[in-house]
Amino acid sequence: MICSLTRGCVDPKNLPKYESWIKGPWIKLISEQRGHRGTYYLSKPNGEWMVLKFWETTQDDEAWAANEEHKKLAEDIIPLFIGDLERSIFEVNEFVIPDNR
Repeated sequence: MICSLTRGCVDPKNLPKYESWIKGPWIKLISEQRGHRGTYYLSKPNGEWMVLKFWETTQDDEAWAANEEHKKLAEDIIPLFIGDLERSIFEVNEFVIPDNR
């Protein structure tokens, strides 16, 4: 399994719009993508954010990046980004599912 990390920044006043996009149409679409194992979204009040996406394989992550619906959906949100996005791929050595205690 791999973890694909994307990190970026939006103007703090645009953070609610970005979060609505992540929690709405984006999460619905990615959850239907083959090989998707889960996603974590993290943010700071200053507009910094990070998305951790877990995939069965690197090919699954690449398929998500090439997904035409994803590209079209992203067109609406890309103008909010400040600067370049940081992207990294990590090998997941251990995957723990919390027991909800």
